[in-house]
Amino acid sequence: MKPNLHQLMHDINIILYAANQIFNEPVYSGTDDVFSFFNQIKLAPSEIWKTGLHWSNLTQDKAPWGTFVVEKVLGFGLSPNSNIAQRFANAIVYMFCKRFDMIEDHLLSQEQDPAKLAWINARKSLGPSQCRLYIIKMYTDDVKFVVVGVERLIRFLRCWDNLMTELGLLMAIAKKRQLGCASSWLGFLPCPMLAMVAIPREKVSSAITGLTSLADGPPLRLDAHRSLLGFLEHLIPFDDSGRASMFGFYSVFKGSL
Repeated sequence: MKPNLHQLMHDINIILYAANQIFNEPVYSGTDDVFSFFNQIKLAPSEIWKTGLHWSNLTQDKAPWGTFVVEKVLGFGLSPNSNIAQRFANAIVYMFCKRFDMIEDHLLSQEQDPAKLAWINARKSLGPSQCRLYIIKMYTDDVKFVVVGVERLIRFLRCWDNLMTELGLLMAIAKKRQLGCASSWLGFLPCPMLAMVAIPREKVSSAITGLTSLADGPPLRLDAHRSLLGFLEHLIPFDDSGRASMFGFYSVFKGSL
């Protein structure tokens, strides 16, 4: 399952209370990006035969039988690949949290302040992984993190860099990284310090245009319809009707190939 804005907003509310009311520390937000994530995930030899794609006009000479392409990595155009890549992303987040929790748990165990101790014990009583002063989400190759405090942020970034180095993943250029009081993710601008999410005007315009075309325009291709629904899913947290707002949108896929 891919993370979403609703989950991020929920988690931000929890650590923002701790930051403002208990630890009296600022909250920082940032992003990272994996370079060509799909192409860095190699296929097992036993899986390669499943990746055959037929292109009718890939070559300039327009071969009468077209061109057959076999991928040795997760390519584009195959439906399962996004799911497979997300499972790897989930594994990366799991590995990181295991490492960083060990660092944080050791430091939190040394806390002496009564108010902070009370919060720590209350969170731990809720179960595993409930006493965190950070958030990390990974939507395929798009990483989002929110961290309480400057020193914790430095520890977080060092731990993240060490893990990426050990995994041998190539990261995107510096221009795609963000760090500050707010940082965009999935096309929106979560602002943890203000407990709010800003929706860029162009996103609202795209949603209106897409829905208007769907209602009044010619029928959409299935891939275009799926792309529109993927975008609208990100807007659900801002719609008072919740999941009900998507009722009927997916019925077009019933029985489709």
